[in-house]
Amino acid sequence: MIKPLSKRVVLQPVKEEEKKVGGLLLPGSAKVNDNMAKVIAVADDVSAIQVNDTVIFEQFEGLSIEQDGEAFIIIKEDNIVAIVQ
Repeated sequence: MIKPLSKRVVLQPVKEEEKKVGGLLLPGSAKVNDNMAKVIAVADDVSAIQVNDTVIFEQFEGLSIEQDGEAFIIIKEDNIVAIVQ
């Protein structure tokens, strides 16, 4: 588990399912929306964003890391622009 510090948030990119044609899933069935992610953890000083929120963040911001074969982004709270409801 990653515990962020100093108004940072840990995100996991959200995968979008592509359309099915005739009941068959097209190749490359899951793609990543580059600016949308699920909140995995928040620093103690983050109040507006909660774990399990889906958020939209500024492109090219944050630190991309991999842990246990999963991709994560550590980003400053100020670089998150919206919560998807």
